[in-house]
Amino acid sequence: MFERFPFLEGRYLGYGSYFALLFAVTSVLQALFATCFWAWAKRMDSRITKTFVKRNEEVQFEELLPNPSQPNLLARVCTHDKQRSRWHVAVARCLVAIQSILMFIIASLLSFGGGGEPVLYNTLAAVTWFVVGGAFFYSEKQHQLVLYREGETVARHLILLWVVVALLQLPAWGIVDFFSGTLLAAIPIVVYGLFGYQSLLEETKETMGYMATLECRQACTKKQFPMWKTIAIGVLIALCLVLFVGDSCFSFFNPKMPGISISVITWNSWLVRLFSGPACKKSGNVPCHLYLTLPEDGSTSMFINMHTAWGQYTGTLSVEYWEDGKKPVKPLSQAFEDYSIDWLEENGRRMVHSTFLTGLKPGTMYNFRVPTYEGTHKFTTLSAGNAPVTFLAGGDSGTTNAFLDLLSSGAKARGSGNKTMDFALLGGDISYGNNLPSCYSCWDVWISIYEKTMLRENGAMIPLSMAVGNHDVGSNARSDTFKGVFDPSTKTFWKGTHIPLFFAFFPQHASASNPKIPAPMRERLPYHYHKIGSSMAVFVMDSGHVVTYEEQTTWAEGILKKLPHTIMKFATYHVPIFPSTRKWDSKYDDRRRRHLQTLRRLDETAVGPIEHGLQNWVLPLFDKFHFMAVFENHQHTFKRTVPMVNSKYSETGTVYLGDGNLGIPGDHARVANPLIAKMSGINHAWLVDVNAKMANFSAIQYDGTVFDFLSRPRR
Repeated sequence: MFERFPFLEGRYLGYGSYFALLFAVTSVLQALFATCFWAWAKRMDSRITKTFVKRNEEVQFEELLPNPSQPNLLARVCTHDKQRSRWHVAVARCLVAIQSILMFIIASLLSFGGGGEPVLYNTLAAVTWFVVGGAFFYSEKQHQLVLYREGETVARHLILLWVVVALLQLPAWGIVDFFSGTLLAAIPIVVYGLFGYQSLLEETKETMGYMATLECRQACTKKQFPMWKTIAIGVLIALCLVLFVGDSCFSFFNPKMPGISISVITWNSWLVRLFSGPACKKSGNVPCHLYLTLPEDGSTSMFINMHTAWGQYTGTLSVEYWEDGKKPVKPLSQAFEDYSIDWLEENGRRMVHSTFLTGLKPGTMYNFRVPTYEGTHKFTTLSAGNAPVTFLAGGDSGTTNAFLDLLSSGAKARGSGNKTMDFALLGGDISYGNNLPSCYSCWDVWISIYEKTMLRENGAMIPLSMAVGNHDVGSNARSDTFKGVFDPSTKTFWKGTHIPLFFAFFPQHASASNPKIPAPMRERLPYHYHKIGSSMAVFVMDSGHVVTYEEQTTWAEGILKKLPHTIMKFATYHVPIFPSTRKWDSKYDDRRRRHLQTLRRLDETAVGPIEHGLQNWVLPLFDKFHFMAVFENHQHTFKRTVPMVNSKYSETGTVYLGDGNLGIPGDHARVANPLIAKMSGINHAWLVDVNAKMANFSAIQYDGTVFDFLSRPRR
């Protein structure tokens, strides 16, 4: 998102603030355009009215009074000329209103999704305003129609509309509180209500003289509300609007989330969620959610995570576990660590319980149960040594049907050996909640899909590990949104009211101070390492969304130096270093090259994820330590490169697989590159089978069909 607006990068601007800024600026521009059109049309109306008066100077005042045989001018003024032809009045109003709303939708909804610049679309809006105005004027001269006057009337209404829409961004994104937002939105509504009829009186002065003005004032004022009623109604309208848009959630690729869906965008607000009820309901039978996350060593340990309703339990919950088929009289028991998610609204609050089971046997199935709830569940630890391992890799999922189908296909046993998945490795942009606390329902829908779908055929749960994406934490690579809020080097961990739900819900490494418990919720890192037996290692990294590329290099290098040279190494992160939709031959991110002069004036370094990744990860880590494969995401396409070292073909180099199209619509514009062996826009997941000698990579479609395959020997 911010790559199209580099002047916003490094300015600590999260997605919520960005949405507020974009909608507000676009609304103000539309209001300015409507004001220009209104003033121009008003001037035209005044000129033609003067011509009408000149031609009808002999009109007597008595002719203005009610006459049963014909309509009178006074009645026309007070009733907005209802005697006009209906079709051209409707055409005029529709043309002006539709073009304004259409340009607002284009500029606001498409621009930040990569469809174009808001300035470009708003310039187009300005041009269309004058095209519409010119058409109205031409119609008046050629056909004696009053289209321009009706356009002026609706333009006046649109000025009010866009001013109110701009002000509503403040309570919608939590910038001001509910009370202040209502007062701010009420101001233009009240002003419009009090002074909206003045234009009618001014027209009457010019056409009928002072006496007629008095007569019209008496007739029209009877229909006007007293001042206190106007204010009360204005405040009531503002109150309803703020209630409707307050605490908005703006999400992508979430058709299953409660709310209003338009194309790939889903929106809901506090009022919509109020009628949906609590996200985590109090139930005595099952918890709201129950799922596993992969620890650093999945052979001997496992994270179990559970959500329960807010205030349902006051004591400590625990889990009982035992080897499958060997349940003792008194099973092993371990308490959960409890975390209060209290910064969400009432319908979203819940308790998250996580426990870290250690001392488990490799390659063993375990049963577990939470005594408070019904049901017994299963999981299997990863194998030790060089035993075969299978995992699914992908990214950019959302909660689409394509994502659901790919998970279902990936979880099925495959081949003559009935291979089953051991864990899932996801590369960011999980639920597209944009780090908005109001978007908690995105995560609830996503977790529900995962926990119901990612089960082996014997019912065993499949753990997951996830890299962080821009839509998970609401910030783009190198935006410095979390600078001062999260800084592991100074032991500053998630300082503030709330933390991204990505970290609150998913522990993926043990506590630094106590390796037998999950890392506390506010001390969870966006990068972690996973040992898979003695055959492979997986590095989950953050492509600059929370911490910088440089900060992770030293950490990863320290681990890699201690690993055996023969171990297969994999990595995943969100933003690709070798994208399928941009060129690699530039030092700069292709989309930012056109902004290079702007960045130089700001004394900023015009370097994007490509250069940061090359300098900090590819050369000192992936090339030097001979990574087998790296999974990239973010671009919403399918990609497989040739093996590479130093960005050049090498038979023993690293293969880069991507580019994040697990569930969302793809087929974006791809850039041909001889180092990319295959590209496509198809939804896919990678199934990776690793054994003592080989690593086999199968790209599958929603129905499980393999459409690309790669086999690489262990070096």
